[in-house]
Amino acid sequence: MRLLALGLLLAALAGCAGGSPAEVEQFGGEEFARPCAGVESPLNSDAVVPAGFPVYDGWQGTLRATQGKTVIVFGRAPADDVAVVQARQRSQLEAAGLRIVSTDREGQAEAEISFAGVREGSVQITPLCRGTVQIRYKFIR
Repeated sequence: MRLLALGLLLAALAGCAGGSPAEVEQFGGEEFARPCAGVESPLNSDAVVPAGFPVYDGWQGTLRATQGKTVIVFGRAPADDVAVVQARQRSQLEAAGLRIVSTDREGQAEAEISFAGVREGSVQITPLCRGTVQIRYKFIR
């Protein structure tokens, strides 16, 4: 059931229309140019990360799924620059004592941070809509 919900969420996000070329240029990516109406998933009080884990400022959970020993939590946060979110989230993880294993960024399309320590997993940041990013936290138990 949770995998079906995750699949439906990803399909809905993939099917959203983009903005005008001027908006794409202004906001740094097609996703950042589209309005948020109808794109944002509803908030979900069950979509929480493990206690004490440093989430990005303003992050709100929208979906939580379990795949074997892996817990995946999707959410959104106010932001309009994937690189800035990645840098701030990295600082938060390091301040919490987690070791950064690797980072990767594809312009404004996507950024990732892999971490280890008390918890092991990754953070993925993608543009969702104007002024909003989607942040996926993955925890390997």
